[in-house]
Amino acid sequence: MPTARQRHMITETAPLARALDEASSLWPEVASERSKLLQKILSEGMETVHLRAENKKLEKERVIRQVAGSMNGIWPDGWREELLNEWPE
Repeated sequence: MPTARQRHMITETAPLARALDEASSLWPEVASERSKLLQKILSEGMETVHLRAENKKLEKERVIRQVAGSMNGIWPDGWREELLNEWPE
């Protein structure tokens, strides 16, 4: 079927063959169709990747909120103007 999307070729390595065999017991309705089992495995994996990426983002935001404002008062009043005055015009 024609498509504008990129296609990928995957070699059935021993670990992938084992995963496909195990997947056949999870999805017996497509157990005899290895390409459909692969699609199911990829679908499960994509969800895991999405959740991990979301958790990483949330953790980063949590750390930012944790340290936000912790450096207030570290620079003296007028520090920016003083720094700018050091540069020649």
